[in-house]
Amino acid sequence: MKDFDYRGSYLYFVTICTDNRKRLLIGLLRGVLAKRLKEMETRFSITVDTSVVMANHIHMIVWISYMETSLPRILQAFKSITTRDFWEWGGKGRLWQKGYWEHVIRNERALERIRAYIMNNPEQERYDIEALYHESSR
Repeated sequence: MKDFDYRGSYLYFVTICTDNRKRLLIGLLRGVLAKRLKEMETRFSITVDTSVVMANHIHMIVWISYMETSLPRILQAFKSITTRDFWEWGGKGRLWQKGYWEHVIRNERALERIRAYIMNNPEQERYDIEALYHESSR
């Protein structure tokens, strides 16, 4: 969001997509990405509440409780290190698209809906992401 201070104690619903939505997050790379999310928790003192790695995107709920940690900084670090992993596994070119989708989770009802969406995402991969972001702000 423009002019939003991403430092502070917030819960975020985040979606990161692969470059051109290519199905690159497959096989053992999925496990590596999940491991890197855990490492980000320690490195940045955050909590990844819920996450799923799909073939062309990752959904996660990130809780930032430390005032000096910002979501853009965390995601830049995650994208950087996982791109290096991708190259080490023989991948070529870009792994991630520029930017990411994010939404501040404002209440418990929205949190529960987003958790359910993430957990059910493997079965409902065609669901419209933009609609969920819009609905969860109500």
